[in-house]
Amino acid sequence: MKSNIDKVYSKLPNKHNFRKHNIELGLVQDLEDRVYDIVPKYEELKETNEKKVDFYNEYSNLKDKVDSLAEEIKEEKNEILSQLDDAKLKANELGIELDVGTLIEKELNQLDVFLQFLNNSQI
Repeated sequence: MKSNIDKVYSKLPNKHNFRKHNIELGLVQDLEDRVYDIVPKYEELKETNEKKVDFYNEYSNLKDKVDSLAEEIKEEKNEILSQLDDAKLKANELGIELDVGTLIEKELNQLDVFLQFLNNSQI
């Protein structure tokens, strides 16, 4: 009669390469470890992307505000220039020279330079 060990061995296939299985299990474990190593980077990526989205939204809001204020200033500047032209005509009719008109025009020209700078520097 066969011993119990002989019975167990007889039921196993003739060839086994346990070393190969051990290597494959080790490889799978290494791959799992690498995946777990990626998790903190993934979390950092998500947080950084959220900050980027918040930054973009804030930038967009600020850009809209700058554009709106610049447009309001341009409209007011045009109104001032129109009123200044009217004042110059009336002063001319009276034979008076408006020295203050030149000062106002210089200030408005400086404003134009700044607005032009804003247009050229916007991202």
